[in-house]
Amino acid sequence: MKIIIAAGTGFLGKNLEKYFTEKENEVYILTRNPKRKNEIHWDAKTLGEWRNFIENSDILINLAGKSVDCRYTEKNKQEIYSSRIDNTKVLQQACQ
Repeated sequence: MKIIIAAGTGFLGKNLEKYFTEKENEVYILTRNPKRKNEIHWDAKTLGEWRNFIENSDILINLAGKSVDCRYTEKNKQEIYSSRIDNTKVLQQACQ
């Protein structure tokens, strides 16, 4: 299977990548700072060349968004909320 993990460079993403790779799946990571051959640049805001990797993929996992490890001020709550909605919308556009 071809699996795409958006924002998969953190703790959860690394573990998912390891799990799926060990099951002999093809795993690509969408990240702002690609460093490995399976990492693709994206900004989580706009469509780009990364959308070509979504073509013919079997699974898309979205882990992007502002960390919830913060004080829940009104500003932070809004950023947590909007950071998840906005990147999901751009992923949806890429899938269409």
